[in-house]
Amino acid sequence: MDGFGNDVIAEDLAVKDADRYSDDLLVISAGQHITSLILVILLHLGMPGVEDGTARFLELLAGIRNGEHTLPSSFVYLLIPGLFSNHCPLYFVGTKKFFSKMGLACHIAKIHSEASVEHNASELKQYIEELYWGSGKRVMPLGHSKGGVDAAAALSIYWCEDP
Repeated sequence: MDGFGNDVIAEDLAVKDADRYSDDLLVISAGQHITSLILVILLHLGMPGVEDGTARFLELLAGIRNGEHTLPSSFVYLLIPGLFSNHCPLYFVGTKKFFSKMGLACHIAKIHSEASVEHNASELKQYIEELYWGSGKRVMPLGHSKGGVDAAAALSIYWCEDP
């Protein structure tokens, strides 16, 4: 003790922190048990288990690297950049070139990635409509990071069913 009671205060804080962390561990442990219980119930109800698709993914990736692809040319592909992409001028350029080399129509949406999801959804609606009416092809939006959220918002707000 330093005469001001600081050792006692530090010891009390350490005990309180230990109690708080043990409560967190109990919650985590309970969450793991609940997750396990849910999986057991789903399996018991005949729900299929999760399959590891890594081997199939690697097989497809090897084919793509060898120039094979199964992406249909009946779409126009719209690449939608993620957050902070406006600070990197070459973002998605390599991807667009790769799509073009495969003979696929591909565009990069010029959106302000730091704008709100609602704003970008509206911008993407305009892009999609222009690409559709200009090409006569359906548009396949491909978003990276926040671009995926922006794309999902555009589709859910402006197109609720297949045309």
